[in-house]
Amino acid sequence: MIAKEVTGIWLPHLSTHIISKKISNFILSTIKVKQIIENVLEIPPGSMNIKTRERKIVQGRQFFYYIMKHKTKKSLAKIGMEFNQDHATVLHGVKTIQNLIDTYPVFNNALKKMLNKLNY
Repeated sequence: MIAKEVTGIWLPHLSTHIISKKISNFILSTIKVKQIIENVLEIPPGSMNIKTRERKIVQGRQFFYYIMKHKTKKSLAKIGMEFNQDHATVLHGVKTIQNLIDTYPVFNNALKKMLNKLNY
């Protein structure tokens, strides 16, 4: 029997339930974020996972990095693992999207659409 002590009270099975719920929420959120980005940027479904330098797809991945960095507590390395990229690539993508958002209203509007669809 697995139990977790919380403020002096033993709660059986609580820790395993919370861990599995967090894992499933993270998996669902990454899939949902990808689908919304593909929808807003009009990228074919699943193409963000393809290794390519096509601008629209790269920007889709960069939006994913940006949203995941600002809306989750995942490290840059864990975010990058979604596309087999390292933390430096994620950091570069986040900075690139920030520059595009600051410079071009089209990118700012696209980000707002994505966040609205994610209910943020």
